[in-house]
Amino acid sequence: NWMSGLDGFVWPVRGEGFGKPAAEAMACGLPVVCTGWSGPTEYLDDSCAYVLPYRLVPTAGEMAAAPGLWAEPDFDALVEALRDIGNNPAKAKALGAAARTRAELFSWERAAKAALSQMNLEPEDLQTLKSTAPEQRGTSSSNQAQKGALVIAWLGIGDYLYCTPALHCLRQK
Repeated sequence: NWMSGLDGFVWPVRGEGFGKPAAEAMACGLPVVCTGWSGPTEYLDDSCAYVLPYRLVPTAGEMAAAPGLWAEPDFDALVEALRDIGNNPAKAKALGAAARTRAELFSWERAAKAALSQMNLEPEDLQTLKSTAPEQRGTSSSNQAQKGALVIAWLGIGDYLYCTPALHCLRQK
């Protein structure tokens, strides 16, 4: 896919819920340059990315639905990271490899297993729930059956998201 041919991925965001594009780039083994603020800090750090320092500034303009703060990435650090990718390809490649390893920790399978564990369900329970007609999944008096139906629905979304072009990298390598 197109992302695999890049030298790096730059994501100097001011605020981000999760930052799926950065996670997808990591899954493709790219060194990522990203602001060290908000959602992406859940899955990247200096061991697998170029993390940009920032300062919090008041939100402004059309993008500000309400007064608040967002991160202003350090421009000089951004320039330095880009130069480092170009001038030190061995380091960039090593960060990309570490990024890919980190991205593998965020698979749908792993997330589903964690969700099942939280609901005290076993993977075998899903087979029983999958064979239940969709209209009956939420009608059971069993709270666990209802939770399992939710997991099945969520896994369906995960299967769809896993097939997006950028995440195709995880299945190819």
